[in-house]
Amino acid sequence: MSDEKNWIKLYVILSEENLDLDVYVYRVDSRGKRQKPYLWHTYPHEGLLDTLRDEYGGGDFHIMIRDGNQMVLSAPYSVEGTRTRIQRRPR
Repeated sequence: MSDEKNWIKLYVILSEENLDLDVYVYRVDSRGKRQKPYLWHTYPHEGLLDTLRDEYGGGDFHIMIRDGNQMVLSAPYSVEGTRTRIQRRPR
């Protein structure tokens, strides 16, 4: 889904673990459309992709990262895994 440039940008942002940024994760349907509402709202952290794989079963996602009103990153990503887990929204 996403090109190498977007993957590199995502890895850099996640490794910085900037608590001032907001990460919104959406499922992507078979037509490539974001499914609303968002699946998960969190901050950038290195375990984000592992959580998408382990807790959400992997699949196709759209990851949006914002700094207040400014968009930092918005791109689709595929995360390996199985979609056997229950899809839930953490509190």
